[in-house]
Amino acid sequence: MIPTRDSLGIPVKIYKSPRESTDRTVHTLTHIVREWERKGIDPGQVAILTRSSDHADLKRGLTHYDVPLAAGSFFASEIITGALSHLQLALFPTDPRSLEGAMGFPGPPLGMMTRSLLGCDRVSWDELAWLISDGQFARREREKALRMFRRHAHYQVTLRKHRVQGRIGESVRGLLAPLRDTLLSEGWFQAVGEIEELVSLSGEFDTLVSFVDYLRGEVERVRYTEEGVTLSTIHKSKGMEYQGVIIPGWIEGRIPVDSDDPQTEQNLAYVGLTRARDRLALTVPGGPPNPFLRGMWETSVVHV
Repeated sequence: MIPTRDSLGIPVKIYKSPRESTDRTVHTLTHIVREWERKGIDPGQVAILTRSSDHADLKRGLTHYDVPLAAGSFFASEIITGALSHLQLALFPTDPRSLEGAMGFPGPPLGMMTRSLLGCDRVSWDELAWLISDGQFARREREKALRMFRRHAHYQVTLRKHRVQGRIGESVRGLLAPLRDTLLSEGWFQAVGEIEELVSLSGEFDTLVSFVDYLRGEVERVRYTEEGVTLSTIHKSKGMEYQGVIIPGWIEGRIPVDSDDPQTEQNLAYVGLTRARDRLALTVPGGPPNPFLRGMWETSVVHV
């Protein structure tokens, strides 16, 4: 049994909502962080700990509400900035900066020797065509150039389809599909969640150009701060301690996950609960609460 409120020795609040939704969860997390800040707990002393490592939806939502994050906002992610480069290349294929940015992510970029032979600091499509056709260049370098031409062809097909159908989100998903697949093949498993968040966000815009302009502006104004909230997993929090800890999704099937080893899940839940020095908040969205909460449920619930 997980320790009760009294044995934890710190104030515990359980935030219960009638149904589960990302917007409601993010709103609740924002409310808790700001309430604690008013009580003297800086965001830099707060951690949001989750069972899953996919934080894309939470990062995007917290960024929307201007909650400072220790790792930077949703738009600080290397995947997001890389996706922006590829979207800009799709829209502005003759812009050398867009081409250079798309070639550089996820990389590797063209080697220094190749650039020296090409005689340019920033490549264009003409140099890439020369690279493909000239046998003096290494095969792997020619493959990099050929990949960009394939991407360009894919972008043009997708954009023509978009102009007929007019769905921004589907266009963004289609344009970024090759990048997503490449990232997954290289082990960037968080790419799926972050790219899907971009797809969802793009649906709020009337045109692809306006969405890319917005995304570029958000990426350019990213500021990193050590005073932001830590967003991490319960696993990675072992050995760490924070003044305040929030653990969202404290429902059966989520925390703990369905497992043949419930003791391990209970131990992991205990790790999360005991990372907090002064304040602990748990959210219970929709479903029945985790049975481990028995003993603190009756006196600590806040309905949101």
